[in-house]
Amino acid sequence: MPVGPDPATPLRRAAQVFRLLSCIYALGYRRMVLSPHGPEELGALGFPIHYRGHHLHVRISGKGAEVSVDPRDMPPVVIECRGRVEQLEPGRTIRFPAST
Repeated sequence: MPVGPDPATPLRRAAQVFRLLSCIYALGYRRMVLSPHGPEELGALGFPIHYRGHHLHVRISGKGAEVSVDPRDMPPVVIECRGRVEQLEPGRTIRFPAST
C-alpha cells in the first residue's frame, strides 16, 4: 500500500521556524544574542543573517550554535550565547557547544 506524506511535516517545519525566531531574540545595537534550545531530533538549522554590515552564517543544532562571518574590512561582531560573550573577527568561525 502506498504511503502518503508524513502528516507531522508541517509541524516540524513550524518548530524549525520557532527555533529560529526564539534563538535570535536580541539583535541589539552592541551585540547579537543567541539562545539556542531545541531537540536534537529536529537536526541542524542553518541560515544567513545580515547584521550591522556583516554577512553572518548561523547554524543551530539542539542547544549548540556555530556562527561564521564573511571576511571584510570591518570591526568584529560581539556575540553572546548563554552568558558567554565573544568577539567574532571577520573571516572566522565561533562555536558555542551545547554544554557551555
